[in-house]
Amino acid sequence: MRCRSRIITDRERLAAIAKRTLANLMRIIFHRPSQHQTCIARMKAKVEMHLAVVVVLCCVCACTCTSTSLFDLEQALMEDFFPATSAKCVARAAAQTDASWQFTYDFTSNDNTSRWDATTVQYEDQVFLAEVSHEDPNSNRSWTLRVAKGSNVYSFVGAYGEAMPPQYHDQAPWIDEVWQLVAVNSALNKPPETPYFIHQAGAYQRDPPITDVPFFSPNVAKHCADGACSFVSWGTQAHVPTAFKSFALYGTRYRDCGNGILEVTYVMHNTAPTSDTTSSWTYLNVPWGGVRTSTLNDILLPSKDQTAHTKLDIPNWGSSFLKNLADFGGYTTFAEGLSIDTTFDMPCGDGSGAVVDCSTASATELVLQMASDNPCAESAWHTSAWGRYTVRCVLQSTVNLGIFGCHSCLLQFVTPRGDIIGIEGVLHWAHSGVNSYLWPSVSAEKMNSLLSAADVLTVRRVQTGKAAKDNLALTFIHGQNLPGSWQRAPNRVRIGSAGSVPRDYTVYTVNSLPRGITRGDTYTYRQYIATGRLQNIEAVKEWVDETEQMLYPEEEAPVGRGVHLMSIDASRFTAVLGDKGAVTVPSTVPACGAVRCSGTTTPRQGSAALYMMTCGTQTYVGHDQFAFTPEDATNNYVRPYVCDGQPTSVRPTWKLLGFFPQDACIFLQGATYDPALCPASTTATTTSTTTTTTTSSTTSTTTTTTLLMTTVGFSTGPTAAPTTTETASTTTSSAASTNTGNPGSNQSSAMETWQKGVAASVPVLLIVAGVIVAVVSISSREKTRRRSLVNPTSGEQLPTYESGKHDLTPPPVYERKTPNPMFEA
Repeated sequence: MRCRSRIITDRERLAAIAKRTLANLMRIIFHRPSQHQTCIARMKAKVEMHLAVVVVLCCVCACTCTSTSLFDLEQALMEDFFPATSAKCVARAAAQTDASWQFTYDFTSNDNTSRWDATTVQYEDQVFLAEVSHEDPNSNRSWTLRVAKGSNVYSFVGAYGEAMPPQYHDQAPWIDEVWQLVAVNSALNKPPETPYFIHQAGAYQRDPPITDVPFFSPNVAKHCADGACSFVSWGTQAHVPTAFKSFALYGTRYRDCGNGILEVTYVMHNTAPTSDTTSSWTYLNVPWGGVRTSTLNDILLPSKDQTAHTKLDIPNWGSSFLKNLADFGGYTTFAEGLSIDTTFDMPCGDGSGAVVDCSTASATELVLQMASDNPCAESAWHTSAWGRYTVRCVLQSTVNLGIFGCHSCLLQFVTPRGDIIGIEGVLHWAHSGVNSYLWPSVSAEKMNSLLSAADVLTVRRVQTGKAAKDNLALTFIHGQNLPGSWQRAPNRVRIGSAGSVPRDYTVYTVNSLPRGITRGDTYTYRQYIATGRLQNIEAVKEWVDETEQMLYPEEEAPVGRGVHLMSIDASRFTAVLGDKGAVTVPSTVPACGAVRCSGTTTPRQGSAALYMMTCGTQTYVGHDQFAFTPEDATNNYVRPYVCDGQPTSVRPTWKLLGFFPQDACIFLQGATYDPALCPASTTATTTSTTTTTTTSSTTSTTTTTTLLMTTVGFSTGPTAAPTTTETASTTTSSAASTNTGNPGSNQSSAMETWQKGVAASVPVLLIVAGVIVAVVSISSREKTRRRSLVNPTSGEQLPTYESGKHDLTPPPVYERKTPNPMFEA
């Protein structure tokens, strides 16, 4: 155990300090050495005999006296910021004892599995924050997801492979085609001039050269333990440069429910100051996402009563599929490929370019009749624009379907003579009623050799699917009936193809449409993800009613716990946490400074998010996320990814400290965070608890120490290099285990705090013990006149005690190292 190894390492050091202290004490008490040297010898021998017991007792006091558990600040923030998980998820996870859940903050490339685009893969080590996985005895239900700095998912690997698109997207490496939250102010969003999209993932690379290195939304807090990982980040205005600011705190919690089910809880909190008039969100993506088309190329939607499923023909995004959640069964399934009826139903239009249901009175069905011999030729412009060989065939006048197509449809065009032309997608069925733009599997010349004037083509599907028992699927469970009086329209699903073959992307998103999420409001939405065999799709139905959506103002926010910032002066500060539900200053606090300001772990009326920021060597504590942002008097552009007056290679960092009354912490504005500012011995109440974490790489047990009402620490910041292997698993006894945030850094911080506490308290205890031993030794009046001593460090035989011959020179003093600050340079 880490605590035990520290005892062994420091015993000899503590012994030397104790001997020096005792020797000096003896000089004072026994000022006539000639009469008392024998007593001194006996006392020193007794001290040596009892020293180990004293040190062990000190460690027991510091390490194992259990009372109310204290969570480190990040853990407290994450536990209190998110709403409760579902009881069903907790119960199901506990019931599956033959699976394991792991997480790590250590980056290793997964490109051999994910096959990222060559232009993007270079940035993966920068976007990476954590990896979370579930290993199941049934490998079809195992999954691994990767979390980006913005707290969003950028990689999801199931038995079918990588589900995320390959990131073939100019100026958007893991910025757009990921699973993320997006907030829009519809009144201010005027693309392309002034778009207003706050991305959870980060900003597009459209502010060169500053954004040549991507700016991913910064993580401000994280914590993983007990089958769940929680992350909070500060959302970024995506379309940079821009004059709009972002005041979005985005949170995502990923909880393993077992058996291939993952609970995902989204949180949006509006932290805008009272003076801001632009931060009202009326259009949300919860999440914006999608899948890699070549991996999961078919979509199934359940009927409203969940008794049947319908395959969706995926339209292009411009003509995307829209459906209210209340109008179907509560989930959307993406499958590898379905066995299908090869019959193809031709689309219908009303003549205006719009596609309509063929049963309506105004509907006219599309007819593909060739206008002439040799009707087809390459459309070079479309080939270039779409990155895909495109052929235009001229039709006899038919219904105008505008830009409507079927990008991912695998079809066969059959001529009256039975010749077959393979079609890998339709860009536009009948643009202006006369031009059909196709992605054929053969050249235009080959098509012309098979076509004649007036040929009417029959269209049928290509059978490429798998049987349900052989088909793997990914299902998003978004719920069905999610009423909310605060909504201006019901939630809906939107689906469409991104079109470009290299992008390999089918877009999927859930839209929530509030009247306005304004300053202080918190929005939450609990959803589920299921992965496994398609034939088990019936099992996802029971999770539909576990979904939940809420919106509450700050005066109705759940009560968290108090966060109290203390300092001796204005240069360094630390944090003290109260018990859950207690927001006032505790009755017992460290006696090494003053409480400068008090806040909470959750938003409260009259409070605002408080951050500690760094820009290189500069620090700032306050509410203004833009404290280091340079002013732009010309365009009023806001560039939070720039440190004013410093090279563009220097990026700011942010850490959330809690929610505090406006300017209450101004005394600490220039201070830095020191988790070991107050040693344990200066605390009126010092109780601790010991927690166990099983590492997946070594399966060894590690003891982490935390101290009640002492200092609490942060895990390593997102820009700091990890100092230990930060991997944990709850393969055994996950319900009883706890891991505080970043395992490596928090364990290190806890041990540093323990070391300071023991170092401060042991000398005092040893002096008392020495005096007691001295009194006992004198009263015993033993006759021994000589005593041999052995150096406990080297084993060397020391000179015998004789009057005036033993050197009592104190040994060198051990210097403790200064603890690492919260942020590393």
